[in-house]
Amino acid sequence: MTGLPRLGGLPSTNADTRFHIDYGWWESQQAELRNYLLTHISDLTLRDRLKQSSTERVHDFVDPETGEVSRLNALEVAIKQQASRDGFINQHISLVDNVFRVFLANGNTPLSPRELEPIVGKPASLIHKTIGGTTIYKGIHAVDE
Repeated sequence: MTGLPRLGGLPSTNADTRFHIDYGWWESQQAELRNYLLTHISDLTLRDRLKQSSTERVHDFVDPETGEVSRLNALEVAIKQQASRDGFINQHISLVDNVFRVFLANGNTPLSPRELEPIVGKPASLIHKTIGGTTIYKGIHAVDE
């Protein structure tokens, strides 16, 4: 899926501007978020099983770090498990996918390109040029503050 142009009138951004995944963007673009999320599951057997499963059934998920309990569907649980594994964020996937994965792993807590730099291993200037430009990729854009 290619990125889509940003709407006019958005404020300019810089390396300290915080970004996040706007899930509303996925809905407004009628993009298939579920299929994209499935691409982040490395276990092909699990991915196939999740393709066939219902998103309606929810499970209790206990965050291993905080002990917080969340109600998640099977895909959301699988994403949380994948995000906790070494190599989830790596140099073998695109910068946009890596940034998206950072937000999946951190619960979509907004981060700036400067904060993303040590996590994804790319310069803040490149991250900003990519996600702070005139095109929205995978729903990643500046947080309205």
